[in-house]
Amino acid sequence: MLKDTSLERIEFGEDFQRAEVPALMERFIQFRDESQNSGFHPLIIASRILSTFLHVHPFADSNGRVGRSIMALYLILNGLPPVVFQDIPREEYTSTLFLAQAEKDSIPLYALVVQNIFNILMRYQA
Repeated sequence: MLKDTSLERIEFGEDFQRAEVPALMERFIQFRDESQNSGFHPLIIASRILSTFLHVHPFADSNGRVGRSIMALYLILNGLPPVVFQDIPREEYTSTLFLAQAEKDSIPLYALVVQNIFNILMRYQA
């Protein structure tokens, strides 16, 4: 994705970018495609998509915005409103992502996403 660009060498070094990021992105896309038929609820899949994309961290900047956009698209395509993390303290958001990525405990991230969806639906109910 970033091959032969100046951004390829910025964050992790040229060798890491050339070897790791493309392979991780390929696995990310494979995971995203395979999750369609996994039987898991779209909120769980969307949370895992966000966490996995941010773990790969393919860009020097804007990974969070791109990851949240991919998550929002997945939710919309599955009939759910997009998650907007604007009313959540940044520390809570980052700690739930850390737990999902480093500790392999995605439950706090799932809870954060579900609570956010619930708040959005309650705010705009007729």
